Amino acid sequence: MKNIDKELIDWSVNKIKTKYQEDVDLLIGRVGACKTPDDEQNMAFDFFIPATERGNLLAQTFIIEEMGYDLFPISWDRLQGIVDLMEPQMIFAFMRGEVIYARNKEVEERFIDMKQQLKENLEDKTLIFNKALE
Repeated sequence: MKNIDKELIDWSVNKIKTKYQEDVDLLIGRVGACKTPDDEQNMAFDFFIPATERGNLLAQTFIIEEMGYDLFPISWDRLQGIVDLMEPQMIFAFMRGEVIYARNKEVEERFIDMKQQLKENLEDKTLIFNKALE
């Protein structure tokens, strides 16, 4: 099967720029997102952060050539919950995530700052121990 990750990134960025320019803060991707080791390890979109309620309309789930794709929203509040180690299952996607599209420099910097905060939380042995006890 032909790898279409780049085409999907181009499609999603174009859709944001033409229909959701004020409604989506960030589009995040990562190399190897939802891939098996035998797949090409290209950058693929992973999730986006809506700026407005309307931005959630960008969410898509679709199948192309028997392969499923999911472009889903994560709110800033939920992202903060990941930073605070409330959703450990999402830590990997967040830490490996890279900005594909940013509405402006401020939201990109906010994302980078949150990644740094998560890194510091993961290095805090007392915090990690207490989270494990929870």
